[in-house]
Amino acid sequence: MAILDIYLGRFIITSCTLVIFVLLSLFSFVDLVNELDDIGKGEYKILGAIQYVLLMVPRHMYELIPITALLGTTLGLGLLASYSEITALRAAGVSHWRFVKAIGVSGAVLIILSLFLGEIIAPLSEQAAVQNRSHALSSGKALASQAGIWTRDGKNYIKVEKVLSQDQLSGVHIYELLDNKVSSLIHAKFALYSEKNNWILQNGEKTIFGDNGVKLVPFTSMLWSSELIPEFFSSVSINPERLSFAEIYQFAHFLNDNGLEANHYWLNLWKKIYHPVLILLMMMIAIPFILGPMRSVGLGYRILVAAFIGISFYIFDQMMTHLGLVFNFNPFAIASIPPLVFFMVCMTLIIRSR
Repeated sequence: MAILDIYLGRFIITSCTLVIFVLLSLFSFVDLVNELDDIGKGEYKILGAIQYVLLMVPRHMYELIPITALLGTTLGLGLLASYSEITALRAAGVSHWRFVKAIGVSGAVLIILSLFLGEIIAPLSEQAAVQNRSHALSSGKALASQAGIWTRDGKNYIKVEKVLSQDQLSGVHIYELLDNKVSSLIHAKFALYSEKNNWILQNGEKTIFGDNGVKLVPFTSMLWSSELIPEFFSSVSINPERLSFAEIYQFAHFLNDNGLEANHYWLNLWKKIYHPVLILLMMMIAIPFILGPMRSVGLGYRILVAAFIGISFYIFDQMMTHLGLVFNFNPFAIASIPPLVFFMVCMTLIIRSR
């Protein structure tokens, strides 16, 4: 039966590759059109816009994998059905649940790809994209690098490893200069904007360089006065849902420990956990289209219905997310409801298709 897994998997993966190529081309074109308004501002040119669009491809790919799994599986199995190969397999005694197992093998490939993109490639490429774009739009006032953003505040030089939002920074390094020499170095894990050009540095240490040696002063909280306002970081901020699992978990705990609202981060953390499950569910929902009442309809109609189901799930998921944040519902419950409902619908359709 391993031959069946490989045979079905080849059609499904090939179809998913075709679908993701079409969707990425569409999303990249839309991104490029949106960037046209900013071309010419500062040092932002057409080549910079193209670079930004290309660096955003891994992020779009990660977000599109569930709908790609649904459309790709429907297309792949639909092609086999149009060749009457599904009928031959059913006549040979292959059960519905055997199809579920074979699809699960292909789903494992997509899940591994999803984890690789979501935890490693997409966060790095998106951070590079927004930093390079900000650097060009600001005419070089902020220097973007793979290690973060460099900027200047009076005589001091500032390095920010990651901009979580315009008023929340992670990995802040402040080099204080006196007579063109570094007099002290402040490193803080997080920085939160307070008011009147004041930032609160959290969990860090200050290294003072003096004539008598080096003095290390740790701190849990420190007030930092700076001319850098939150709006300066608005163009390079990264939404919580676009951080890696470890980064979301770390910052959510930090917000809880400091008595701040963290539901947005916990919700996105649970949604990341359910992302692989959603990929499998999207693939399984294709089975009733091929083996159920719609097995006699055309391939185009099946794909249209699959797309409608995918869009409906996305709308339902977004609606639950916004309701959860507005009414402060439990993040685990809000993240669990959409995949649970989808699972029940999927299993019902598979059982009825028998």
